[in-house]
Amino acid sequence: MLKSKKEKTFDFDIDAQVNRLYLNKLMSFVSLALDASYDKMLTFVNLKTFLTKNELERFYEYIFFSRVRVLMLENKMDQSYHKHENKSIVDQHFLEF
Repeated sequence: MLKSKKEKTFDFDIDAQVNRLYLNKLMSFVSLALDASYDKMLTFVNLKTFLTKNELERFYEYIFFSRVRVLMLENKMDQSYHKHENKSIVDQHFLEF
């Protein structure tokens, strides 16, 4: 089937390789958002559960140097602190500490 000129203009493919590391897939997702000129904040929920400390450090550096705005929501307090991270604690009544 032949594609029209308009379809060719917006034709893209996402390669979801199963054997890639989760961190690499995550960075590819952020890169896709940047390539698509997505200018809103990306939100991740419980991401620290899935990444090691080293992977999290690499991810923070990637988003910092990519100048991507990210909101990370976590279900537990984390005592570690990253230099590019601003933390706020919000309780079940949505009060910020």
